[in-house]
Amino acid sequence: MIRYRINRALYDLAQCDDMPTSLDSKRKYFARYRLAECELKAVLAPDFDALLSMGVLTNLAYRFYRMHGLPPSDFASRVERERMRRESPIATVRSHG
Repeated sequence: MIRYRINRALYDLAQCDDMPTSLDSKRKYFARYRLAECELKAVLAPDFDALLSMGVLTNLAYRFYRMHGLPPSDFASRVERERMRRESPIATVRSHG
């Protein structure tokens, strides 16, 4: 039920009064959910396309996006840019070389 844990973590985070801001505090917050390494990497980045690909509910990914102070109108284009970057042969070469 890994998909449940990542969704639960983001749901609970949305209920918090203040989002952890430092990388350390984010790691501590998400540690209690026992996320897989790829999930932790996606929430820390944040990589919204990766989160959606892992089964995060769209409304939770969008809320997480908004928690970062990003403009609502750019959500879809941000996800598409992240997807294109991941699928790009140049990005693949850079990440392996």
